[in-house]
Amino acid sequence: MCYQIQLPLPLPKQLVVFGLGDWNHYSQDTSITVEVLVNPDVKSQWIGKLGSDVRSLVWEGDWSVHVLMASLKQMDSGNPVKLLLTVNGQLLQGISNSTPTHPFLALEPTQSPVLPEDPMSPIQVLDDPTEVKGQNLEVTARVQRPGKKDLSPLPKRLLVHFAPDSPADQKAPKETRRKICKPSAIQLKKPRKVLFEPTACKGEQDADEFGLVSPSPVCPSPRWCHAMCLSDPETAILFGGEGANQQPCKDALWKLEIDNDFWFPMDLPPLGSVPLCSHGHTATYDPDTKRIYVFGGMKEGKCYSTIYILDTATWKWLLVTAKGKVPTLAYHSATIYHKELFIFGGAFPKMASFESRACSNMLYIFNSEYKIWYQPIVEGEKPLPRLGHSATLLRNKLVIFGGQRTPLYLNDVHILD
Repeated sequence: MCYQIQLPLPLPKQLVVFGLGDWNHYSQDTSITVEVLVNPDVKSQWIGKLGSDVRSLVWEGDWSVHVLMASLKQMDSGNPVKLLLTVNGQLLQGISNSTPTHPFLALEPTQSPVLPEDPMSPIQVLDDPTEVKGQNLEVTARVQRPGKKDLSPLPKRLLVHFAPDSPADQKAPKETRRKICKPSAIQLKKPRKVLFEPTACKGEQDADEFGLVSPSPVCPSPRWCHAMCLSDPETAILFGGEGANQQPCKDALWKLEIDNDFWFPMDLPPLGSVPLCSHGHTATYDPDTKRIYVFGGMKEGKCYSTIYILDTATWKWLLVTAKGKVPTLAYHSATIYHKELFIFGGAFPKMASFESRACSNMLYIFNSEYKIWYQPIVEGEKPLPRLGHSATLLRNKLVIFGGQRTPLYLNDVHILD
């Protein structure tokens, strides 16, 4: 006997499989092999074996190359992979089933295992509506009819949202409107508004209503060349930047609560060593340690090589005294991979001359555990020196795009594995 369940992509780093039930219905040598199958053309990967003495297993390792590459193709096509459970042994008495009758919730193939999606109720086609309340139709689930197989359990209640009535529909009788209502897409949660235009701060809006001037800002001052990163899916951290008259911003550190559209200043009171407010620096969040690494940047034409760590649990700054070959850069890129900070490109202190030799194409890595900088041995053709580019980490690949190599602007792509 073989059972299977869908695994969401990308492939997980760990797997925990356990079995519950009475093994007395099976022979003593019965076992359950656990494998991951990407597609029939690719050999499945062995995970482990369950038995009467081993009821659970924990797997953590590396996926084989052919399984990993095939899973990437499956993810691009929107198809999941399968976890296979194969029972090897004899059933001694009757048919046993230790699986609960309640259905389990599983991720859809297109749903991310990290960021949850809005819950969507499945649509059941029913014969006739029973009650209309406003714009919503609430239908009580029917008892299963004899002679018809129902492959999935019916929900107790089905909630369907309807589009607003048109003027012609509003003039129609109430009974007629029931028949011409057209259901729209189901959406149980209020959608998040995406704004692509500047909006006034809440304090400024209240002040405008009464013709007053807001006494204090509730959002960051205008700036550019700042750094911003997510500390969790609902919170963003803003640091530094240059404001009016090319002066450093005095309100350097802010926290944005995305769902509530609320800015909160984090400058007061200062805890620990506070970095100089500069521009052209980077702020990179490490989800494993919940720390933000602020590195480099410029102030008054001078480049910096200092690295500060902001602990988002205590909101305390820490100045790192690093060893090794410490780079001095601005307008570089920074990413976190396996608790190490990867720095590529950027401008050297001679950046004010805007010469091509003032740019870097070197890769520097900062190890936070040993507080040391080092340069790895990298094979292949190096990218041209550049500044103002972007670098994005996709799984274990660093994708670098564009940038400026004065007086040239670049649109090339380089991938570091």
